[in-house]
Amino acid sequence: MHCAIKAAVEGTIVTLGIDPTRPDTGFGYIEYEGEGIVKEFITFKEKPDLEVAKNMIKAGHHAWNAGMFILRSITWLEVNHISLILDGCKHISHLIECR
Repeated sequence: MHCAIKAAVEGTIVTLGIDPTRPDTGFGYIEYEGEGIVKEFITFKEKPDLEVAKNMIKAGHHAWNAGMFILRSITWLEVNHISLILDGCKHISHLIECR
């Protein structure tokens, strides 16, 4: 967990994955590369059919999506451009106050 927090502090959006124990159609799958604790995200596949899930397990480098993320709130704002919206709202608010 320390590695995930360190990566998040450095601006990475960390998603937690679970090592799959079997092919399962009830989970989304994260494809990754790398061998360390923190790996590089490649793609996401939402609840594949059984054959696709079997192929993912066989290929390796896939984890079940835990649906949990670790990140700094400012990272979320930057990624989603919410800061631009907030700046616009502040500007409009200032204009209204000046009237």
